[in-house]
Amino acid sequence: LRLIAATARRRFDALLFPLYPSDPYHLPMRFFDFVGSGRPMIGVGSGSAPAAEMIERHALGFVCSTIDELVSVLDNLTQNGRPADLPLQNRRLFELGCSRPHLQEVLDQAAVDAG
Repeated sequence: LRLIAATARRRFDALLFPLYPSDPYHLPMRFFDFVGSGRPMIGVGSGSAPAAEMIERHALGFVCSTIDELVSVLDNLTQNGRPADLPLQNRRLFELGCSRPHLQEVLDQAAVDAG
């Protein structure tokens, strides 16, 4: 089912992603599904949300904190057509294999802090 959903997302020009700043550590799994689709994201909402920072830092799409910004991005997509897929190097950072060394560092530090 997940593979079907990812394949369906590839058909879209861009993917709308709601941005909520309420939990500074919250990054929904959908974020990773969207990155894996290879399509640009349009983060809609607070620029201080964790996902907004990730979208901007890794050039995964656009962050729109105001209606004017959103209208501008949507107008641009309408006028210029389908944007290119996200570059593989931008997406690769979010793959499990690339994340394992960092995850191991986090786990090692947590073990030191707990001991």
